[in-house]
Amino acid sequence: MKTVITTLLTALTLSACVATPPAPPQNLTLNASQQTNLRTLLNLTPSSPFSVTVQDKDANQQLSAGDIAILYGGIANAETSRRTLSPADVATININDKNVGKVMCTMEAKLCPDGVTYVGRSGSHCEFAACPK
Repeated sequence: MKTVITTLLTALTLSACVATPPAPPQNLTLNASQQTNLRTLLNLTPSSPFSVTVQDKDANQQLSAGDIAILYGGIANAETSRRTLSPADVATININDKNVGKVMCTMEAKLCPDGVTYVGRSGSHCEFAACPK
């Protein structure tokens, strides 16, 4: 009886130590400019029959060093190579991307107390501009 209880306790202890596997990294969505720059970085021509995805390794939902570019292609459209992106790679991919680091505000207008002037949203927090005095 003692052996059975010891075995059960050991089994329960071991099952409590089993770690849950981490969620797989999500793929990032790159804009057209970033896709073109990434393909150029990987020496692919625009007509090349390969596709590229980028895994978000640090789960920050933006392109950053340490993310992984995966090249797919061939007859089976299978993974053909991987590249861990360096800070220089990320800078190259983001060259000429005018939207990186910018905030897009909604196109709303607020009527000022003077009853004539309207102001829009601007700045990094998209707050309404101050009304003239």
